[in-house]
Amino acid sequence: MLADLTETLHYTPHGNRDDYAKAIVADNCLAKRTLSTRKRSAQRLRELYALDPSVLLFRVLLALWAHNESSRPLLALLLALARDPLLRATASAVLSTPVGDELARQPLKDAVSAATAPRLNDDTVDKVVRYASSSWTQSGHLRGGGRK
Repeated sequence: MLADLTETLHYTPHGNRDDYAKAIVADNCLAKRTLSTRKRSAQRLRELYALDPSVLLFRVLLALWAHNESSRPLLALLLALARDPLLRATASAVLSTPVGDELARQPLKDAVSAATAPRLNDDTVDKVVRYASSSWTQSGHLRGGGRK
């Protein structure tokens, strides 16, 4: 969601919760094809990043966003980690992997399963691992496509 967050903040650098929702859903600043996709994108961005200046962590992100473009992926990851317990559950597996080593899927799956058992089935755990792996890749912690 880093690209969507970046585009949203470019389109609406300062606003309130309603301004961000309007930019995504009504103005289609993310160039999504359907209304339902725009609504889902807005919901997911709110879940991960708040998109609400009354939320302290989002205000901090906004304050730092303009200062150093190369730090944006890490800023976005830090806010998502603070707000998403499933992403946060994968942190120890990623951060304990030595630089340059391959990160196998199983430690990520084990971490998500331990955090959610027995609420999520295997297919859902796999989906969470895919999304978490993407987030860690976008932040620069992982590299690669199928193999990280």
